[in-house]
Amino acid sequence: RCKASLERGLGLKSKAPEILHHELRSPEEVAQDLRGPDDVASLLESWKIATTWLLREIEVANCMLGHARLSGNEWSLNLPVSKCDRGGCGVERRLAHDCLAPACGFCGPCNLAHQVRRREVETGIAHTDPRALQLPLFPTVTGGIPTKQATVDAWNANISPTALSVRPRKATGHSARRSG
Repeated sequence: RCKASLERGLGLKSKAPEILHHELRSPEEVAQDLRGPDDVASLLESWKIATTWLLREIEVANCMLGHARLSGNEWSLNLPVSKCDRGGCGVERRLAHDCLAPACGFCGPCNLAHQVRRREVETGIAHTDPRALQLPLFPTVTGGIPTKQATVDAWNANISPTALSVRPRKATGHSARRSG
């Protein structure tokens, strides 16, 4: 019962393969990629945040800068589009920052805070500004809203060729959720 509870909503292993942290390419390797205008600009960041917040590709693709909120030591993500939103009102995910360091850079809240700050600098708009609801948190190279497929393609671009030679697979829309 405990295992079933822990895996609830993660999807089948056969349909959503796990991608382990050590199987990802280094930030330096990813930075050298030439990407098209419709590709996700922040490959590794979208994966790190999706795994720690247990997000599906549709949630990542539709997440706007203004959907991130900080209250005390707790970050929340208001997701307007989610598979588990049966009422059509959106869902909220929350994670508290309880690390010893003020900004460890590894936990879910720290990764989200880093991405929010990065987007605020890029756009000149604070995440609390109403205009931030129109700005994607994980934009395409040209600043647009990525498609679900572009998000999954970005996740696949993160997997190292060495890892693929040992265990061939492709990420799907649920892989980040299963890997988190």
